[in-house]
Amino acid sequence: MQNWFHISQCLGACMEHTRLAFIGLGAMGYAVAGQLQNAGFHTSVYDADFQVAKKWGSEFPGQVFETPEEAAQECDVVFVWTASDVEIQQVIYGEDGVLGGLKTDAILVDHSATSKPVVAQLTQACLTTGHPFIEALHRREQDGELTTIDCQGQLEAFERVQPIMRHYAQKVVLVNR
Repeated sequence: MQNWFHISQCLGACMEHTRLAFIGLGAMGYAVAGQLQNAGFHTSVYDADFQVAKKWGSEFPGQVFETPEEAAQECDVVFVWTASDVEIQQVIYGEDGVLGGLKTDAILVDHSATSKPVVAQLTQACLTTGHPFIEALHRREQDGELTTIDCQGQLEAFERVQPIMRHYAQKVVLVNR
């Protein structure tokens, strides 16, 4: 298991060693994946519309993949940004889904507008496979930019993703309810 305390301490110097995946390149996912790639993170992307992923790849130097599983492989954090419960279930559990590609210590972060039953399923699936899970809820957006993200999940996982999320949100807080 990697020493995540060390990674969080040297994040500024180690960004190029922190591997991220973005599953879903809608308006927010597309922009945030590009922002993090430009900030120095190694970023992999997947979108159900491969043309969108290819367009992202033409604008940013990250990697484009044809399946969520391929995009998630070898990544430290996998951000999922889909539009519906059906979409998130397809990219997580479907053929070539994210769960098949997560490395041992990877964190799954759900930025989707996911229903409580599906969040409970995702939480249980991650517990079963030993992967930390963070539900990231957008509390406020201002002029198309995230201002606050409320997170629910394990403290250790939150501490690992918070410095990354601060690159695209003014405030990232743990609000376990």
